[in-house]
Amino acid sequence: MLDQSWLTIGTEPTEQDRLFLKLKSATACSEDELRAILARSSWCRWHPEVDGIRAAVISLSTLIATNEQPKPDERYCVAIRHDASVKVVVDKDKMNALAHITADWGGKSLTMELLQEAMRLAGVTVGLSPELEHQALRVSLNSAPGTVLQYPVAVGKPAINGSDAFLEPLVETLTERVLKPRQLDHDRVDLRDLGTLSTVVAGTPLMRRHPATPGEAGINVLGVPIQPKAGKEISMSAGDGTLICAEDSNLLLSQRAGMPRLEKNGMVVDDLLNLKTVDAKHGHVDFNGSLVISGDVEPGMKVKASGDIVIGGFVEAATVTAGGSVTIKQGVVGRRTSQGEPTCVVRANLDVTVSFAQYARLEAEQDIKVQNQLSHCYCRAGRSVLVGVSNPRKGVLLGGLTIAGESIESPFIGTEATSHTQLQVLGGFFAIRSQQRDLNEQKAQHTLMLHKLQDLLLKLVQQPASKRDAVLLNQLKEQREHHMQALGQINQELEECDALTQSILHNIHITATQRLYPGALIELADLAYKVDIEHGPSRIGISDGQIELHPWSAPPNGRKS
Repeated sequence: MLDQSWLTIGTEPTEQDRLFLKLKSATACSEDELRAILARSSWCRWHPEVDGIRAAVISLSTLIATNEQPKPDERYCVAIRHDASVKVVVDKDKMNALAHITADWGGKSLTMELLQEAMRLAGVTVGLSPELEHQALRVSLNSAPGTVLQYPVAVGKPAINGSDAFLEPLVETLTERVLKPRQLDHDRVDLRDLGTLSTVVAGTPLMRRHPATPGEAGINVLGVPIQPKAGKEISMSAGDGTLICAEDSNLLLSQRAGMPRLEKNGMVVDDLLNLKTVDAKHGHVDFNGSLVISGDVEPGMKVKASGDIVIGGFVEAATVTAGGSVTIKQGVVGRRTSQGEPTCVVRANLDVTVSFAQYARLEAEQDIKVQNQLSHCYCRAGRSVLVGVSNPRKGVLLGGLTIAGESIESPFIGTEATSHTQLQVLGGFFAIRSQQRDLNEQKAQHTLMLHKLQDLLLKLVQQPASKRDAVLLNQLKEQREHHMQALGQINQELEECDALTQSILHNIHITATQRLYPGALIELADLAYKVDIEHGPSRIGISDGQIELHPWSAPPNGRKS
């Protein structure tokens, strides 16, 4: 009967890692039975040799069939001993090193020396972790024979990019102040009450500049430093009525008493004019500073200020223009002329904020914010148009044409009865496309000149050295270098345009947080989409070169499209 006594390790030096089955008699045995004997033996961790096991079983079957006995030296290799092996592989970004371990087949187990040698051969010098190395060894020792493992043994230190510089206002502006409703008794709110308008005195800190940080360098597992991307700097400029602090160049101070107002990269301190109403009796207003009108602006009137404008009442069929922001606590109401132009126009170099607007023209270089309803208006915002700011479940955008640079958001877009609501989010796409066309034309011109110069240089160098015009040769080389540098700069600018285009296409969107009605005409960059059926909360964006509409759900941290 076949048993473990038939198993023997080779006696020759080259056979020390081989286990043989030495045939003693013609005994019936299957491959599974032979494997079971190996599994119960002292060599259970050795690697079974399939071919040797099969050959031994066939030989035994043949001996039984022919009624013969095995030859004295007849044996078959049925298992082999293998030491554990390890190879350390560094990933593509060279930030992680993985040990590819094969557990031993009855041979030598993985040792720390073998692992560290594999790391040395892979060039891993940084991010070594004794804890990870010991874990890899323990896992290998406790694994079944021949188990293939991948285990991290070194981790690089990623670079930490710097933070962009930013400007922190230290005082409340006129617009921010009046947007806070004054609370009356019994939870009532007086929207026309503009509250106490606090001005600043000379020497008041207005704004602090927080400089960009350089970031922190990293290093990969091969010991190569990784440079961080430094944050973008931003300058802080002193506008009218302000100055940079002599002791602290990152602090902006007021130079005179007045009303602080935000402007690009800084603040100004305006004179402040308070009016009750603007009507025919008062006349048009053109003020160099900030303006507060506690009442209404009557039809036909024009109001202009270099700073912020705050209006506590209504604006009806009038024109309001601000160098800063415009805030209208009540509504903006106009009507269509026979030429189709609105009679009520509100323009701001920063934001326009209104309670509601109807048949009006609203233009803002930054954001247009409508508290409740925007109906049949022409709106153009450099950044975003936001409807339902104070009423996120009931705000409505219907009819008219709304154009934004980054996004349009409203609880309801369109209505069941409104057939056309035009929405465009362009994001500067066409300006970048025009720039790309100009750059490609320049690239073609420089490329053509390079080819011509190359032909001239080739003809020149083919002439005998004695007949070459050395001056002309140097001139041609200089011209070639000029065109090559220009091409390099153009290619870099084209890459930047491509990256900016992809960023625009990824970010521009339109969101209806409650309902999107049919009849809305959507344009995102150069793509168009018509809403044919009613949808619930929806986000319309661009994916893979096409406009796509997807269900929208509010993020847990508040309003964000």
